[in-house]
Amino acid sequence: MAIESAYQVDRNEDEIVVRLRRNEVNEARVSRFLSYLELASIRDRSRLTAEAAAELADEVDQAVWKKNRDRLSGRGY
Repeated sequence: MAIESAYQVDRNEDEIVVRLRRNEVNEARVSRFLSYLELASIRDRSRLTAEAAAELADEVDQAVWKKNRDRLSGRGY
């Protein structure tokens, strides 16, 4: 007795096509997984160093603080 897979993978020159049985998978979970794959692919292609990423994060933190400083000051934050 063979058990059928919940998915099928097809490949061609430009694409990998994954077919999923709708009743076998959670659509939200598939969407999160595909987002993860997309972000991993972007990260793998990125030339951003850890040092540059840290500098960028600091710039963002400073910009957010500057924008919200007046709103948050005096409220115990």
